[in-house]
Amino acid sequence: SIRATVAEARLESANQILDLQKEQYRRLSASIAQTRQARHDLRHHMSAVSAFLAADDSAGLREYLAQWGQALPAGETQLYTGNYAADIIVGHYLSLARENGIRVDFSLRIPEDCSIRDTDLCVLMGNCLENAIEACMKLPPEQRSLRAESAAKNEDLAVTLANSSGAQAAMRNGAYLSDKRRRESAGVGLESVNAVVRAYHGEMKLDGQNGVFTVYIMLRMLEKEEEQTK
Repeated sequence: SIRATVAEARLESANQILDLQKEQYRRLSASIAQTRQARHDLRHHMSAVSAFLAADDSAGLREYLAQWGQALPAGETQLYTGNYAADIIVGHYLSLARENGIRVDFSLRIPEDCSIRDTDLCVLMGNCLENAIEACMKLPPEQRSLRAESAAKNEDLAVTLANSSGAQAAMRNGAYLSDKRRRESAGVGLESVNAVVRAYHGEMKLDGQNGVFTVYIMLRMLEKEEEQTK
């Protein structure tokens, strides 16, 4: 049952990674085109700067430089965790969070040579971040917040995700019930996350108190040979 759930989640996450890679490529191509255009126009700007200096027009030069600065393409850091696959997922959801006025605080470190499958990282981070953003969107903008942390130590990867939540989370038999299912059963996303956690001999703890919902995850980063047998 666990293997079937993990396999299904891996297939879905692989498709999601592919879609996000296409979007990332589109944005990168647009950024490259903007940068190429900016470099092409650089000599014209330098001529204009030289003209302002020759005329001793410092006020005009300051205004021109300010306008030039605003026209330059904005740079965006693409490194979020240090792991390429995780960066694709995390970058997408953190951008989505900021676009929706969610205050984001993150300190994520996932080794590039981590033996956890890319698709499993996608299941883990994607589902948790998606759930967190959906919960925040039910709150007024001033109450929306998201904290994401991860760190690797020895053979373990620890991940903590906490988001503001308007109501006390409902539980049954130790599992939190999904609002999408009218609190009649646990959410599919967290079920997939839990299946991945168990596949890596890890643990997951959920806590929903005082207006904050927190997911604590601990995974064992298996050796390559051991991971490939799963």
